[in-house]
Amino acid sequence: MKILLGTAALLLCLVTGLSALSKKLEVSALSADIHKQPDLRSPVIAILEKGEILTLASTRKFRKEWNYVYFLSHNNGALKSGYVRESKVTRLYVKTRSVSFSHGAADGGSPSEPKAKKEVVHWGMLSADLTRLIGDPVGVHSRNGTKVLKYNRLVMKRDCRIEYIFSRDRLVKTRYVFLQEYPQNSRYIEDFHRLNDEFSQKYGKPAEENKLWHEATWKDDPNRWGQAVSLGHLSYLTRWQLDQTEVVLSLAGSDSRVSLELMYSTTKIP
Repeated sequence: MKILLGTAALLLCLVTGLSALSKKLEVSALSADIHKQPDLRSPVIAILEKGEILTLASTRKFRKEWNYVYFLSHNNGALKSGYVRESKVTRLYVKTRSVSFSHGAADGGSPSEPKAKKEVVHWGMLSADLTRLIGDPVGVHSRNGTKVLKYNRLVMKRDCRIEYIFSRDRLVKTRYVFLQEYPQNSRYIEDFHRLNDEFSQKYGKPAEENKLWHEATWKDDPNRWGQAVSLGHLSYLTRWQLDQTEVVLSLAGSDSRVSLELMYSTTKIP
């Protein structure tokens, strides 16, 4: 994921507690049901066969016997997440590199990343150098000169997909997509405000802070604001301007799905 070491110090506060270990699980039973929630009564979203490999998405055990995992969909190859019972899998202990995060850079500026063997991730670095430093991604997407490397990590005790975005093979953005799902849409607004307060304490007064109504049907009914976000009627955005780095926290939705994201972008062309 991305950690900012410069005066920008951007990411570190975000990645406190991030585990850099990529922990794998193997289906050891004849088959393993992947449930939407850690409950046998919850819908089964996939059935994996013996020998298939999963990525442990959280070190936390849910309801004592459930692992939260990432897996590749058999239907379209997309990365999915769900819960599998501990009795259905075997842990694979693969030796991985430990990465520690710190922030506060001496050069006055560009975001740097996790410290590993005295190296840091920084704006403008090559994609090959990033993978050498923090390991192979779970997904890669390339189009029209832009490459995106995707990782799954815990960020501030939240499951998160981290996307390192390269232009002409130089790191220019890092995007965090928080994967937590809530039955009540109002919880996403609570999370947004909680993160907004934490980052404001860290980075100071935002350069921009907006609550945008795109459809004002429920504007005067705060109890419906969560639903308004999920339908695209309401969105939130806060922007901080740091030395050589812009930070944007956003909450938006459509089709009853909500996305809470954090984006770090360099303001200096590498």
